[in-house]
Amino acid sequence: MNRRMHTTFKPNEISESTTKRNLAKLLGVSERSVHYYCEFAMNNCAEFASDYPCIGKEIVTSVPLTKYQCWCVWIVSTFIHDLRLPRRLIENHLYNSSWQGKVSRAAYEQFLKVNATGGHSHESSGICTIA
Repeated sequence: MNRRMHTTFKPNEISESTTKRNLAKLLGVSERSVHYYCEFAMNNCAEFASDYPCIGKEIVTSVPLTKYQCWCVWIVSTFIHDLRLPRRLIENHLYNSSWQGKVSRAAYEQFLKVNATGGHSHESSGICTIA
């Protein structure tokens, strides 16, 4: 599958609940990649995980993603794509960087405010730069 990954995130292209399959199409990546990015975000971002519904103490991940979760997946995919490291090194690198603060709900709200007129690239908004 030869797709070009989108370097922009346009909230107006995302519905209130988006399937992983549809998000993969929008981002230009495989559905398997989206599942990997979601798993990474689940394990490393409490706010991402808290957007999933729960049954008892079990988090239900088989539901569509919220707009915030889609944005988190885009951030994670951008970092992973930009790092160009083997997957076994990616989690360690991102865990040790300041990226977690960049996927907070506050960062998402700031992104929406900065990009209120439409999607802009992560380079122009400065929200996705790796420290």
